Amino acid sequence: MSMIMLESLIVFVLAKYSFTKYLIFANVDLSQYAEGGSPLPGMTMTFSLIVIAVYIALFLIASFVTFKKRDVA
Repeated sequence: MSMIMLESLIVFVLAKYSFTKYLIFANVDLSQYAEGGSPLPGMTMTFSLIVIAVYIALFLIASFVTFKKRDVA
């Protein structure tokens, strides 16, 4: 819950770095695209959706590996 509240602060503080547009925090709020803007320069709706999909895939793989190792057979 605290990460959701700190999302905009994290993006604001790290906005001067180029890697910020690849962070999950900068891509979660898709409502900014509906208003015609973007969270950071050079970002589009498609870019944000791809970044979110990559994060979901990474989280699913990490959780699958972790729970597979802890599986009691």
